[in-house]
Amino acid sequence: MELMIVILLIAILAAIAIPSFLGKRDRADDVDAKAAARNLVTYMDACFTSKDDFTQCSTQADSEATDLDWGAAPGQVRVTDATRTTYVVKAISNAATNGVNHTFTITRASGGGMMRSCTAGPQDNDGGCKNGAW
Repeated sequence: MELMIVILLIAILAAIAIPSFLGKRDRADDVDAKAAARNLVTYMDACFTSKDDFTQCSTQADSEATDLDWGAAPGQVRVTDATRTTYVVKAISNAATNGVNHTFTITRASGGGMMRSCTAGPQDNDGGCKNGAW
């Protein structure tokens, strides 16, 4: 009888705890993607100070961002567009909604601010993408 009560208590505690842990991995993947995008921005800005042209900083070798996982696959980051004075960095999260990976983008102009945008599912508002911004 006591064993049944213990099992029932464990089941109740699991029913309370499991929903709060669901989605934590997706949020962690989104945080990783945002961090990769911000890190690449730092590399791009540092490269620009010596080259004065973002097009000369748009590859992994040019920007010297060798510690970042560079590419267009989930979990990777890259420069998707660069002009002499602007660039766009895009990070793709391992998290996905309906089979589409979340993306985090930073658009920046030299001497100006940056615009951050993202795509994620509607239920992901607390996962780091709120109404297309982060």
